[in-house]
Amino acid sequence: LKSLLRDYEQEKVLLRKELEEIQSEKEALQSDLLEMKNANEKTRLENQNLLIQVEEVSQTCSKSEIHNEKEKCFIKEHENLKPLLEQKELRDRRAELILLKDSLAKSPSVKNDPLSSVKELEEKIGKNRLERGKLLLQKKEGELLL
Repeated sequence: LKSLLRDYEQEKVLLRKELEEIQSEKEALQSDLLEMKNANEKTRLENQNLLIQVEEVSQTCSKSEIHNEKEKCFIKEHENLKPLLEQKELRDRRAELILLKDSLAKSPSVKNDPLSSVKELEEKIGKNRLERGKLLLQKKEGELLL
C-alpha cells in the first residue's frame, strides 16, 4: 500500500510538471496568437490605406482622361471652325472690296484724279489688313487661353 501511495505521489508530481509545461505552452501559444492578430490588424489597415490610394489614383486618372478627351474635342472643333472662319473673313473682305469699287465708281474725284483714289484704296486696304491681323492675333490669344 505504501508502494502504491508512493507511485501515486510520483505520478501526481509528474502530472503537475506536465500541467505546468502545458500551461506554459498555452501561454506561449496565446502570446503568439495575439501577435498574429495584431499583425493581421496592421496588415488589414495597410490594405485599406492602399485601397484608398488606388481609388484616389484611379479618380485622378479618370479626371485626366476626361480632361484629355475634352481637350481633343476642343482641338477638333477648332480645326473644323478655322476654315469656316477664314472663309467668312474672305467673304467679308470681298464684300468690302466690292463696296470700295462701287464707291470709287460713283465718286466724282476718281474720275478727276485717279492717282489720289488709288492712294485712298491702298490706305483702306492697308487698314483692312491691319484690322484683320489684329483680329487673328486676338483669336489666337483667345485660343491659347482655352
